[in-house]
Amino acid sequence: MRDAQARRLDDLLDDLRKRGGDVEECAKAVAYLDARRRRMRYDEYLPDGVPIGSGVTEAGCKNVVGQRMKMRRHALARRRRQSRATNFWLVIAQMALLQAASLALRSFQ
Repeated sequence: MRDAQARRLDDLLDDLRKRGGDVEECAKAVAYLDARRRRMRYDEYLPDGVPIGSGVTEAGCKNVVGQRMKMRRHALARRRRQSRATNFWLVIAQMALLQAASLALRSFQ
């Protein structure tokens, strides 16, 4: 089976060479595949349950980044709530001081 896949890759590389088109791009593609041929043994990886696509990695990254972003949003929201609460009590304290000052001024009159 490995020999059949190696032949298919060789056929693909030959086809890329024959088509030409943009010779430089074709040469890059051929060099890329040639250099990574030993890593492309999917027939050996799949029975072992090794993921061969990037989906598993992308999903993991999405979950980790998503969780961190949610944590960040929650932290920011908590700070905003604390800030609002602090501002609320500052306003209440200022109103109480103004009322006390007003009462004190009335007592002097």
